[in-house]
Amino acid sequence: MVRWPLLRNRTMTHRAAVLVAVLLLGATPASGQPLGGLEPAALRGDSTQTRKRLAEARNKLLLGKHADATDELQRILDESGDDLIPIDDPRANHPHQQYRPARWVAHHILTMLPPDALRAYQDRIDEPARKLLEAGRRDRDPRPLWQLLDRYFVSRPAQEGLLLLGDLLFERGQFRTAEQLWRRLLPRTADRWWERLLVEDPDIPYPTPAADPAAVRARVALAVIFQGEADRARQELVRLAALHPGARGPFAGGDGPYAEALEAFLVRPPRFLPDAGAAKGDWPTFAGGPGRTGRAPGRMPSLWPDGPTWRMPLFSDGPTPSGPTILGRQPFGHPVILDGKVYVTDGTRVRAFDLQTRTPLGPTLTPPSDSPFPPYSPPQCSTLSAADGRLFARFGPAVIRSAEPARPGARPAGESALVCFAPNTGLLAQKVPVREVWRVAPPVHDGQPPAVWEGAPLVANGRMWAALVRFEGGRAVHSIACFDPADPDRAPEHPAWVVDVCDGQGPSSADRRTRQELLTLAGRNIVFCSNTGAVVAVDAATGRRAWAFRYPRSARRAADVTSSADPAPAVALGGRVFDDVILHTDFQVDGHVGCLVQLHAHVSERDLFEALGLDRDLVIADQKILEFVFSRSGALCG
Repeated sequence: MVRWPLLRNRTMTHRAAVLVAVLLLGATPASGQPLGGLEPAALRGDSTQTRKRLAEARNKLLLGKHADATDELQRILDESGDDLIPIDDPRANHPHQQYRPARWVAHHILTMLPPDALRAYQDRIDEPARKLLEAGRRDRDPRPLWQLLDRYFVSRPAQEGLLLLGDLLFERGQFRTAEQLWRRLLPRTADRWWERLLVEDPDIPYPTPAADPAAVRARVALAVIFQGEADRARQELVRLAALHPGARGPFAGGDGPYAEALEAFLVRPPRFLPDAGAAKGDWPTFAGGPGRTGRAPGRMPSLWPDGPTWRMPLFSDGPTPSGPTILGRQPFGHPVILDGKVYVTDGTRVRAFDLQTRTPLGPTLTPPSDSPFPPYSPPQCSTLSAADGRLFARFGPAVIRSAEPARPGARPAGESALVCFAPNTGLLAQKVPVREVWRVAPPVHDGQPPAVWEGAPLVANGRMWAALVRFEGGRAVHSIACFDPADPDRAPEHPAWVVDVCDGQGPSSADRRTRQELLTLAGRNIVFCSNTGAVVAVDAATGRRAWAFRYPRSARRAADVTSSADPAPAVALGGRVFDDVILHTDFQVDGHVGCLVQLHAHVSERDLFEALGLDRDLVIADQKILEFVFSRSGALCG
């Protein structure tokens, strides 16, 4: 047995030795481990050196060198906090791998400090933490509170920050994230600091919670109720009654026993109104919303109509699309609905129709005469986004491939652009339905080959995000760019940030991928699914890495993904991220911390319909005809 000079207790020595062995195993490069099948995409920011530094800091903590351990962890937070660290035990041989940022792992280790060392470290960081708490409290703004938790999680002000941030997110309808924040304040089960090192937590518990545990557990139960999970809510209510019988206090607009207030919500669950855009029939982006789970009022009709209410040819003033016209073909594109008008694009042009009357609105908006991309070469499955009264689209070549450097005085061959359009109003709309406001080319960085935009941007909360890809060294490197603010009237000069997220095997000479990868908004994170074995989330405001997930690829699934032009982004629902649901692999990842929730071989029909919003209104455009079906209740279905 390994004997550590500063660890006198025999049981503690044994457990510490086991933990150190796991850490040493975990320090081996995870990206080199085969996941089975084809090689999945590699993660940008996966750092072997940072893993080793974290393991060394944890070893110092075990050996009683607390000051050295905190100094090293602080350096990691300052220098390498965004590096990705695999958290799965490599001995378990999982078919998937979960990753957290190094700051998450460092905070987790800091929560294990013995009381005296923890108080000394808190004295160092409490003052900047208090300033962030005061800013969040004064402005009721979640942003400084998130900064507080990201930078100074074990500080004393972080406890109040967890409560306040949970309250603010609950008010905004982010019930699952509020639940997770409040759970961090529940007491631990391990009663000795060194035993906490051996406890596997899906999230970071606050080290010294002083808040009333009954009040915190009541908050947790309320958040579960508002997520619509009645069975889990009853379990929380039973746990509350067993641990804190008769607990009472101010809660949910009243003052009395927590159990009675929660039982009332269980008997009459809360009902939520649709957002303003859904209420008036808007469908602003692919899958109806930034989370790709858009919903509109009304249910699917009990009796499906015999045929479409109306149909109109698309782009009748241009070339006829080539390709098969058999049942089961992929859609021509995915339209959006804005203010009673339907807009559809083929990636080079925009067409508009009146939703109720089917009347075409003006001629097709065509690209400039010197545009290098001919329509329908080959057909692509494009979409748009609508926000703040504007339309946003990706214009460019159908095949996603490397853009050639520009010759002097000429436009780059294969150049793509994000284009903003403004719908016209009144009589002008009958002649010219939309007008181009601005267009943005992919950002250019010294020493890197030119990049191309993937698909239509995601626009929400005054920001615009888009995925882009560049091809270098035989690899396809995917990045996310953010424009903050996304001014609807003026072209942004440069992105607020651009971050590389993953890279995979580059396309072969015969590869003609036309599928455009889209982004998903999941709470505070932007999620990118590469469809080649990696899902990555970054902070929507800062671009800092939040979590990542790698999964195995099969040759059959890779062939399906390559041949399909239909977008396949991740789906954010109820604080969770679903991926590959169309390809029947169904894994669910927690949208906040990225931990694996479920992994199944099949998806239930109910979960699939709920995740994709298929029990709501849909709009589908086939390859030649734009078809709409209205149910008897007047709700639009496709």
